[in-house]
Amino acid sequence: MTLNREKLLSHIRDQDAKQVLVKVLDRVEISIKKTSIETTDFLDPYHLDLAKGILAGLDVAWAYSGGLPHAERCKLLIGPGFRTLTADDVELSLLEISGGSDFQTLSHRDYLGSLLGLGIRREKTGDILVTPQHAWVALDRDIAEFVTHNLTHVGKISVQIREVGPEAVTLPQESYKEIRATVPSLRLDAVAGEGFALSRSKIAQVIESGKVKVNWRPIEQTSFQVKQEDVISCRGLGRIILTEVRGETKKGRIAIVIKKLT
Repeated sequence: MTLNREKLLSHIRDQDAKQVLVKVLDRVEISIKKTSIETTDFLDPYHLDLAKGILAGLDVAWAYSGGLPHAERCKLLIGPGFRTLTADDVELSLLEISGGSDFQTLSHRDYLGSLLGLGIRREKTGDILVTPQHAWVALDRDIAEFVTHNLTHVGKISVQIREVGPEAVTLPQESYKEIRATVPSLRLDAVAGEGFALSRSKIAQVIESGKVKVNWRPIEQTSFQVKQEDVISCRGLGRIILTEVRGETKKGRIAIVIKKLT
């Protein structure tokens, strides 16, 4: 059976997303032809939702998991329609990373940079949870041994690595700064400018350069309208959540509350 890819992807305008979904459909076709169980790379929530929408219309079984509690990045498992698949069937590995007294100074960016520095592609790694004592990373099972033996330092800090089960993971306590502000509208440039403490002109440049995502979807239009609970991330600046839209002030502006993850 050959899938009508043009029809299945006709509603996707984002070319980068289309390339990701083509790879998902590659796995689907292999599964159908070989009646096999196939696994995708890790997908972020935006691409995962797009993939689930397509899979829902096909005669295949599927499940997904990121290996960590409340995981954002997940792998899809795809099989013949007569199979029953669950999140427990998704094969991946969890590595626990620990270090010395300076370990607590390391950030998510440090861990990701060190992994990528080993030549590992981003789509082969899932979420990275960071606490002052440990970090946990989900990744493809077939590269777990390589990482265990070759990731000896994160930044300049020596680390130890062992493979663990989900029960060993302790969720980090969320750290954030609450920002209360008023904006003229819920345009992306207005809200993101407040959240990232940038001028309207500066955040406009950042958005138009393709560095900003809303709910993991790349957005390059400064006038894009955001809404309550939207997650806005900016490469190099972190992530904010529009937690509350409180309504119009007497001066005709909109009062908002932003949570900036730190």
